[in-house]
Amino acid sequence: MPAPVPGKAHGNAFGVLRLVLAALVIVSHSAEMLDGNRSRELLTRMFGTISFGEFAVDGFFIVSGSLVTASFVRRPKILSYLWRRIVRIYPAFIAATLVCILVVAPLGGVDITRISQAGWKQLAIRALTLEPVNIRGVFAGQPYASLNSAMWTIAYEFRCYLLVLILGVTRALKRPWIVVGLAACCLLVPILMPVSTFAYLRDDPVAKTVLVNPLVAARLAGQFLAGACFFLFGRGPRPTMLTVGLALVGLCVGLSFKPTAEPAVAIFGGYLIFAIAFQTRWRWLNRINDKDDVSYGLYLYAWPVAMLLIRYWAGISLGALMLATLVGALAMGAVSWFAVEKPVLARFRGKAR
Repeated sequence: MPAPVPGKAHGNAFGVLRLVLAALVIVSHSAEMLDGNRSRELLTRMFGTISFGEFAVDGFFIVSGSLVTASFVRRPKILSYLWRRIVRIYPAFIAATLVCILVVAPLGGVDITRISQAGWKQLAIRALTLEPVNIRGVFAGQPYASLNSAMWTIAYEFRCYLLVLILGVTRALKRPWIVVGLAACCLLVPILMPVSTFAYLRDDPVAKTVLVNPLVAARLAGQFLAGACFFLFGRGPRPTMLTVGLALVGLCVGLSFKPTAEPAVAIFGGYLIFAIAFQTRWRWLNRINDKDDVSYGLYLYAWPVAMLLIRYWAGISLGALMLATLVGALAMGAVSWFAVEKPVLARFRGKAR
């Protein structure tokens, strides 16, 4: 996910945390992408509830919730806030979408000259609405025949940006307990609300447009708002070995049961994330991926890199796939940052005041 304030030193370890979370997504996806067998996914095997991929996405939303809320609180101007969010999230996403269509799809076995005018229009609409694009026939024969499925989280991310704007305009951000209540509702509603209700909302045209998938929207909004709460209530007392240990135990216990897994990530996982980000004694960690943040590009390109490796490297082992995907996606992330994200931010970020 994109960092809200790139291009300058921040004095925290969020940069390296984003890299770790993106790497966890690669670790989680690789086994399943290789042969369709999810049973080897490590966190699922340990707790039987969520995968490392789901855990990492939750972590991204927790971090983003804190930093994006801080961005609005420190500069509460509507147009400026929207502009900053747009220029941070759209350029790299559109560039990655074009790379996937024009480069990855042909390498994945698709003749893009046969895409109809209506097909191109649909691809453009999906790109502009931050939805992952796909082309029929791409990566045919592989367990997951998808151009870039990992992009699905970006639309939810942008909806959370709009949620912060609504909370800011209504002055709810000045009443942190309201945000706590909203976060709790989002995390508990999927547990308490009947599945049939979500099925109805998923089929409702208005709900589908606003929320995409209501169950997923509630989960990710809950994590995002949990991150916002960590900012709104401040860092609190300095974490100690005892409090970190208790948080780790709470996280492990919570992950052991399906109903408590997501709340445990929000509460205990969030505490651990911010303890590492702000209180680590290893100050060198703060310099990793700090001024030049390649994590967004790493996240955007990991899926197509892995799919191409599986297609063209016959018999690739799981370990080789993970390592080669990480190296390839890091390279593409660097290209995305230096060729797209950083120049666009330097040129356009300060336009809205």
